[in-house]
Amino acid sequence: MKVVEIKQRLEKLGLRPTRDRGQNFLLDDSVVDDIVSVAGISEDDLVLEIGPGLGMLTKVLLSRGSRVLAVELDRALAGLLTQEIISDRLKLLIGDFLTLTNRELSAELGVTNGGFKVVANLPYSITSEALIRLLSMNPRPSGLTLMVQYEVAKRICANPPKVSALSILIRLHGEPRIIRTVSPGSFWPQPKVESAVLQVDLKSMDEVQQKLSGLTEEQFMEIVRLGFSSRRKQLKNTLVSRFSAECLSMSLTEAGIDPAERPERLTVDMWIRLASALTR
Repeated sequence: MKVVEIKQRLEKLGLRPTRDRGQNFLLDDSVVDDIVSVAGISEDDLVLEIGPGLGMLTKVLLSRGSRVLAVELDRALAGLLTQEIISDRLKLLIGDFLTLTNRELSAELGVTNGGFKVVANLPYSITSEALIRLLSMNPRPSGLTLMVQYEVAKRICANPPKVSALSILIRLHGEPRIIRTVSPGSFWPQPKVESAVLQVDLKSMDEVQQKLSGLTEEQFMEIVRLGFSSRRKQLKNTLVSRFSAECLSMSLTEAGIDPAERPERLTVDMWIRLASALTR
């Protein structure tokens, strides 16, 4: 897609791209092809697309035979999509993705077990919140293939000593990997940052529950979030706001973790051991 074509289509609607909605429209066909290919989209797949914009990715998803639920906040863009894409395999929801539950989205796709893939050029301002909602709610999607800021993708894929609460949540559920970087020149308007295609190969929920070893995800993430509430502090000084010094000392020893350790240096398994000891 060329810049002049995007401008013409937007002008017909009286629209200009807005930064607060993350409207940076993708120009590079090869990036779209890579996103759809790595997502493994095939005939009859169920796909959730967040922020379809002008429908460049939507059209390719439909061309592979998938059924697509597209959630678009901008009513004018949604109206344009309904005019330009005529397909009984496309369902368009006008609204804010962050107000919808996985159960509501699954119902719109006609499934109850979460057997859908999320494939999207995410508005960058909602990346973290969108990932948390998608992974923490049931029924959970079966795979994630997303365009995000490159720096965010690096933080998500980071290993100790540079992990975050978000990367711990994602690694609990699956394995993230950066497929490719995408330059600012691949968008209009050009963002100020480099982007990346992020793939998260998700485990089954049975595998996640087995890994948690009797913990609920809520219990686990409560401890993780508390630990990262002051990420530069040592764990013994961060967690003491909730647990007694004696309980902390015993639990850290049981988990095999140095009390002077900092949260960004712990692996998922270390957090699970610590959360298990603290919640007994």
